[in-house]
Amino acid sequence: MKQEKRKEELYVIDRSGKKVGKLIFDEQEEAPRKEENEQMLTRKEVMEILKISYPTIVRWDRKGVLDPVVFPGTKKVLYRKSDIDRLVREKKDDT
Repeated sequence: MKQEKRKEELYVIDRSGKKVGKLIFDEQEEAPRKEENEQMLTRKEVMEILKISYPTIVRWDRKGVLDPVVFPGTKKVLYRKSDIDRLVREKKDDT
């Protein structure tokens, strides 16, 4: 028996609560995910580990040096610990 993937319908809602549109996703196979239970770090934790300032972490986000996980509709930003560990290793290799 073939399993069907259950799709959620997501709508764009204006400030009054009225549905103004529907989000449509391409029928693409999902990219392979990293570990489901991977540890996530906050900006503050990343700044302490990498010994960088807030403006630097924001600049690295924009340049693509870091790969932030941003939660839609919020300002919450987290980073995968494995990505930060990789940067630390690269930084040690450069010195």
